[in-house]
Amino acid sequence: MKTRGKGVPPKRAQPGSTQAGDPVRVLIADSEQGFRRYIRRILERQPDLKVVGEAADGEEVVRVAHELEPDVVLVDIDLRGPDAFDVIQRIKARLPETKVIMLSVLEGEVFRKAAAKHGADAFLLKTEEISQFLPVIRRGRRSKAASGDH
Repeated sequence: MKTRGKGVPPKRAQPGSTQAGDPVRVLIADSEQGFRRYIRRILERQPDLKVVGEAADGEEVVRVAHELEPDVVLVDIDLRGPDAFDVIQRIKARLPETKVIMLSVLEGEVFRKAAAKHGADAFLLKTEEISQFLPVIRRGRRSKAASGDH
């Protein structure tokens, strides 16, 4: 039986690189701890997704996003503090390659259009099946060129 040489670690991609095996790094921003916990549990079951942080209000999500530079930020439309639209603009101004997905319990084209106008990459209803969330989050994987610009 052949074995790997002792002390030779398996090859792993560097954090922030974009090889196919790298998980999409996700930051969850929602005022409701129960919803953050629910989304975290589901995302952590996905081998290609990794929750890197959580935030409970607008100021916190901007600060944490700038610190962690996630691939995707899930932002609830009803955040405390600065409104979610301001939060999106502040994140995108500093991290243009980060995908921001607005989440809402409020339906309507007005909200979708406002989210897009302020820079959101996607708009999802919290009432949708989680199976609708996952492909949208997975599309947040950064391109190789973008991840090297830090």
